[in-house]
Amino acid sequence: MQTTSYAPLSTKLMAAFVIATLAMAVLPVQEVRADTHTSTATGGNWGDTSTWVSGVVPATSDTVIIATTGGNSVQIAATLTQTAGGSVTVNNGATLNATTAGVDVTFGALTINSGGTLTMRRPMTVLGATNITGTINFGSTDGGAQLMSFNGNVTLNSGADWNETLVGASANLQFYGNLTNNATTFTTQYGYFMFPGSGKTISGATPTSVFRMLVAGTVTNNGTVTVANEFGGGGGLTNGAAGVLNIGSTPTITTLTASAVGNTVNYYASGAQTVKAIAYSNLKLSGSGAKAIANGTSVAANMDISGTAKANIGAGLTISVQSLSFGGVPQVAGTWGSTSSVATHTSNTYFSATTGMLNVATGPELPTLTSPTATSITDATATLGANITSNGGATLTARGTCWGTSAAPSGNCDVEGAINAGVFTMARTGLLPGTHLFYRGFAINAVGTGYSPDGSFYTEPDTQASAVDFTSVTAIDMIVNWTRGSGEGVIVLMKSGSAVDSNPADGTYTSYAADPALGSGTQIGAGNFVVYKGVGTNATVTGLSAGTTYYVAVYEYAGAADTSGVDQGTNYVLTPATGNQATMHTVSLPLVLR
Repeated sequence: MQTTSYAPLSTKLMAAFVIATLAMAVLPVQEVRADTHTSTATGGNWGDTSTWVSGVVPATSDTVIIATTGGNSVQIAATLTQTAGGSVTVNNGATLNATTAGVDVTFGALTINSGGTLTMRRPMTVLGATNITGTINFGSTDGGAQLMSFNGNVTLNSGADWNETLVGASANLQFYGNLTNNATTFTTQYGYFMFPGSGKTISGATPTSVFRMLVAGTVTNNGTVTVANEFGGGGGLTNGAAGVLNIGSTPTITTLTASAVGNTVNYYASGAQTVKAIAYSNLKLSGSGAKAIANGTSVAANMDISGTAKANIGAGLTISVQSLSFGGVPQVAGTWGSTSSVATHTSNTYFSATTGMLNVATGPELPTLTSPTATSITDATATLGANITSNGGATLTARGTCWGTSAAPSGNCDVEGAINAGVFTMARTGLLPGTHLFYRGFAINAVGTGYSPDGSFYTEPDTQASAVDFTSVTAIDMIVNWTRGSGEGVIVLMKSGSAVDSNPADGTYTSYAADPALGSGTQIGAGNFVVYKGVGTNATVTGLSAGTTYYVAVYEYAGAADTSGVDQGTNYVLTPATGNQATMHTVSLPLVLR
């Protein structure tokens, strides 16, 4: 029998395998490398070798730099398909056009530098990121809308000009990635903005204003988005905390989330709209027409109704709202609706004629004022003021003071000029002389007028006493006479040997005790004694010394009261009528004896 041995064959095969493996290890690996191609100054068609400095038409994975400047450009005249590894950069001053009918364009990535221009009027796909600081023009070479699909993130930098020029038809734009819009100019037409990607964002400082938007995926708006017409799709849009969403139609999007604290949704159409029945943070109804509000709608922060828009609340519904404003002017808390409702507060200007109403949890109050002040009081003028401690939660529109002859004056009001809270004063003129006046400060906000507590004061009499003279003068007494002015009474001071040099203090009355015996009444200052207080025209002063000159000052006053808090007391006219008189000398006759 013949026997076959496999061991030697196996050994040979193993050896051959090892040799082959070692040979592969030392053989050089052919590197697959993308080239960079730069267009010439004169440009031309993308597919011509003369268009490129290298003399070679770029391959699908190459890096392409468009550097053609002046009036020249690079034209994509045939379908162009880059792979994900390819890219196109349009340099400053350079122009790239795709305006030939029948052409489709695919870029691996797209960069348009400041001063660069891309005009795209054919279907375009960008597989990677798009970064624009220059200009991109959209349109169509025929009557059909071209689809522009951005598979990666799109960043529009400051300086960018996004221009959907209406040539042929508006483009439809599809964003699978994030859209960051800081463009200097952002002009759209009538096409769709479509967002099929999941977990994507719209952001940037420039408002993204579009005619139509369809969301098939999920996107969060962290900027300002305005959708003028159709707003739909089977996906969901979340308005982020900083998001502002302006809706110009009745939205049909499957999911709209607007509960993030601080975000705002604005239904702004010129005409009727249906408000999506969800929870809002801030809700605005603007433009015009009735904005239908159904069950399931709530507003955690503020609802604002402006323009000629009206809240059309479903019959019998009560919608919860934290606060309410009309055209930015805060309104008071409570229930609000039309006069067809049973709301406490009604307005047919801002509410449609339904029985539905809002229940507003909080609202502004009247401004709060304290500490009325009155200084520099004369017969017809004074400086009045108060302290506004709170604007009540609404912007102040005026502040000032009122005065009158009875408590809680609401007449003779004048505005001070400023509209901020805090302490203020203002000069008032035209006051009634010699009169007890009440005054208070006021401040006005959207709710109404708030007042400070009352203060009061006496204006000075407008006529001072006059014509001081002296009669029945002896060595020890005299009669002081005067002509009355227009005050309620007079206080008379007398001083021996020199003129009266201290005045009575405004606001002090009862502590000034008069006594015609000089030196017995209240002393004001040094040596000035009250010898009379009352309504008369003369006083007999006694207790004088012979051969001494006495000086008199007569003061008219208004009010017979002491100051108490903000109620100021007696007001003296501190330019007194004056006079002086010497008493008789005592003569000693010699004794004659008979």
